[in-house]
Amino acid sequence: MALARSGRGAARMPSGPQTPRRRQRLLEELLATEIAVLRRQAARHSRSSEGAEEALQEAAVRFLSHFEGESLSYALPWMQTTVKRCAWEISRYKRRRPPSFALSPTDCSAAS
Repeated sequence: MALARSGRGAARMPSGPQTPRRRQRLLEELLATEIAVLRRQAARHSRSSEGAEEALQEAAVRFLSHFEGESLSYALPWMQTTVKRCAWEISRYKRRRPPSFALSPTDCSAAS
């Protein structure tokens, strides 16, 4: 079993305080450069195009409130994982929710 190394050469995510403005700039830069990658990730793990778009939006909201990294090299993998998890959550929610069938007043009178 390999253990994570600490010290030189170990991949560590910086954990400094992030300002909302800094997160916003990182998100804008990430979306400008890597939107195709994130869209593919969302589509791969969603059941519909609407679910994929919803997953991207939810991941962006989470990025703005939770991301603590300092650069795009940390932001892309973080967003890919978050997009995937958001797509799964949305798919589970939609699968559990019963379909809603709206009956019009004429449908009820025709059945009588």
